[in-house]
Amino acid sequence: MKNLALLLSFSILFQSCSSYKSVDYNSIPIEKKQKVEVEGVAGTYNKGTLVSKDETTMVLEHKGGTQTILAKDIYEVKVRT
Repeated sequence: MKNLALLLSFSILFQSCSSYKSVDYNSIPIEKKQKVEVEGVAGTYNKGTLVSKDETTMVLEHKGGTQTILAKDIYEVKVRT
């Protein structure tokens, strides 16, 4: 029981928190493999690692799969800080 309490306290103590910062779609650097969160016009959310981006599409990788999001369907882009 004591070991369980110690393990729980360490896991809470060393838990890292992350935050996302809103950025302009055109200002996202492609060179860095950044973690992004994309909110769509329809209210859908997508999270993943940025693979590629151009004027019309953004490609994210999440759990081994890729997803392509059209730039016209993006409402807001947030980059993990």
